Amino acid sequence: THVPCLFINKRLFSGEKNDLVGSLLDVPATTLDILGIDTPEGWQGTSLFSQHRPDGIFLHTSVGRELFGYRDANMKWIYDADSLEWEVFDIRNDPTEQHNLARSQKNDCAAMKQKMLNWVQGQQAYIMRHLPQ
Repeated sequence: THVPCLFINKRLFSGEKNDLVGSLLDVPATTLDILGIDTPEGWQGTSLFSQHRPDGIFLHTSVGRELFGYRDANMKWIYDADSLEWEVFDIRNDPTEQHNLARSQKNDCAAMKQKMLNWVQGQQAYIMRHLPQ
């Protein structure tokens, strides 16, 4: 899904447009960055203006189906944990996601599944560190 994020301030911006990939987790860090405040230790998300942004973002939803995903500037990977099916799209050449490339990307799907698993384990560890004892 493409959700635009707009920052309008004539003193800070002069009409530039950027197509970088970000997530809702990046909005608080970006807001603090604009205000000149460091992101607190332990926060997730990176300022959309940071030179040290990750290449992509991980996605998860459990509304309707259990879906995990990864999105970068070129590709979108969706794994349906209920059906065990993949959807893989070349976003640059297929922005409306009409051509599922999963069958031709089986080796890459296996590597992406491991990358997603590592992310899920990291999220579980993050949650356990921040739950009240």
